[in-house]
Amino acid sequence: MRQFGFDISECDVSYAVGDSLGVYATNDPATVDAWLAATGLRGDTSVEVDGNEQSLRDALIVSYDICRVTSNLLSFVAESCRDKAAAKTLMTPKDKLDKWLVNRNGLDVVQEFAVRADPEQWQEVLVRLTPRNYSISSSPLISPHEVQLTVSVVRYRGADNGRRGGVCSTFLADRAAAAPVFLQRSPHFRPP
Repeated sequence: MRQFGFDISECDVSYAVGDSLGVYATNDPATVDAWLAATGLRGDTSVEVDGNEQSLRDALIVSYDICRVTSNLLSFVAESCRDKAAAKTLMTPKDKLDKWLVNRNGLDVVQEFAVRADPEQWQEVLVRLTPRNYSISSSPLISPHEVQLTVSVVRYRGADNGRRGGVCSTFLADRAAAAPVFLQRSPHFRPP
């Protein structure tokens, strides 16, 4: 568990018990580089995200959740995989698939199945990187100018015994000196 404090003294904002703080995290650049290597794509390839041109590597760091395993990702990989026999693993019944997915994330999926696709195809399949909401663990009565979060840092070994971690918890613990955040009010989540 780690405690993170966010100074809000220069912001015209206050928080209440029950509110949460949304954190805009980025993907670990090393994870992005491993994803690019697994998919055979070049990080300096230009792509468009929300009307702006940027490198594919930057887009994967900031805009796309390359670790989340979705049904769209699994279907795309199964359909696009060169080894159709191996891809059947991704089309097994949900209970078997869930067991197979233990300690696997999106990086593991693209590393295990050889898929060659254009960056635009991946952009259609990957979900966007969304902010993570954390319950505020500080009291506005004691710390009115600082929002504190208590976060369990998610770390585990993947199916290949490689290091894996939660996108936002490891972002906060390992890479963020500052982070863009927003206050999420919860007026219905208050004690009577």
